[in-house]
Amino acid sequence: MELLKTTRVEQEKVLKYTQDLSKRMEYLETELKEMKPILDSLSKEEQKNVMNKMSTQSMALAKLLMVLFT
Repeated sequence: MELLKTTRVEQEKVLKYTQDLSKRMEYLETELKEMKPILDSLSKEEQKNVMNKMSTQSMALAKLLMVLFT
């Protein structure tokens, strides 16, 4: 009985984290979609400067989200 309770509690935690992460990903998706036309309007040098300001992790996440949601 205790094992079932523990499993349910863990499942509820995972569900909450999944829902929270999903909301954050939706927000980031919106931000990235709004940012793309702006980036496209910049010169290659300006685009490079913007990209250099973003961390490696942010770039990897942005690319992954773009692949997942476009």
